[in-house]
Amino acid sequence: MHVPLHNLADDIGETKNLATAMPDKVAEMKASIEKIIADGLSTPGSPQKKTMYE
Repeated sequence: MHVPLHNLADDIGETKNLATAMPDKVAEMKASIEKIIADGLSTPGSPQKKTMYE
């Protein structure tokens, strides 16, 4: 799976993919996204019923 990772402060054109050079950061961000999806929310509070994309 291709995972892009860019430093937009230094590379606004997204020309340099940093994923290969920063595998730990990619893993950290992937784990965060997976947790958000598993928890069913991206903001504080009780999990809400999913209605739109189930």
